[in-house]
Amino acid sequence: MTRLERFLKAHQIKPAHLAEASGYSRQHLLRVRLGKMEPTRRCIVAVVIAASKLSKSTVRPEELFVLSGDGLFEEQLGVSAKAAEEQKRLFALAQKLLAKLEKEQVPFAKWLRIIEANVGTSEMIATALFERGRELTFNDARKAVQVHRVAAAVAEKLPPDSASALSIHGRAHMGRGNALANLSDYPAAFAAFNEAETILTESPYCV
Repeated sequence: MTRLERFLKAHQIKPAHLAEASGYSRQHLLRVRLGKMEPTRRCIVAVVIAASKLSKSTVRPEELFVLSGDGLFEEQLGVSAKAAEEQKRLFALAQKLLAKLEKEQVPFAKWLRIIEANVGTSEMIATALFERGRELTFNDARKAVQVHRVAAAVAEKLPPDSASALSIHGRAHMGRGNALANLSDYPAAFAAFNEAETILTESPYCV
């Protein structure tokens, strides 16, 4: 059993949640978890950050992987814990801003501009929007549609070579599709699902 697999079992982290948080597909991570595939540096950093977030602790790369003696690699990995802490901070700021926008009933048409002016577009704000939209899907589907729409708009502004950004972008459209389906607007839901499929299947990172 690999270190990554042991860590997931010990912390009761579902592979699907790790895939979602890291931006890599479940199939890709399954091969890594089973030791059938060597992870890239980029993948290791993404998984370490995701594991830190999901376990709510600072995870060291060596807890998940057998590291090489590559000094440059280890230097790169050394910043992953700090990056995880920074992501937690940004996520908390994003949630605070979204709560304020909702409380003040700011029109959704203004959300993107306010977000850009206050915290900027980032993976954390896109993730916070996605998570909020998912929470609203069954309680207030109309609102969920709009929140997911903003999440997609934020994700679209992120670097196109970011695996996690592409994942969030696709999932935001999927979330919008689920909310639309709950409103029985099936043509619009199918269109949103098709958009998500296009983003996720055409990406070299999310397969």
